[in-house]
Amino acid sequence: MSTSVRVYVNAEAIEVPRGSTVADALRQWNVDEAEAAARGDRKVTDSRGLPASLADAVAQGSILRVVGSRLPR
Repeated sequence: MSTSVRVYVNAEAIEVPRGSTVADALRQWNVDEAEAAARGDRKVTDSRGLPASLADAVAQGSILRVVGSRLPR
């Protein structure tokens, strides 16, 4: 069994250690975008467009999208 899993962040394939979180995957993909998501300036969705928590575990083939975050009016 492999010790890593392949996930996709904004259509870019990356390998992360098994047991990684969404936050871990974002940090490996793009540190600036990961920090923006942690601040709430960016949101993360799954392949269906549903919100993904930074604490969620990723699995083999997970698809994540980093999107803009609208400020409440």
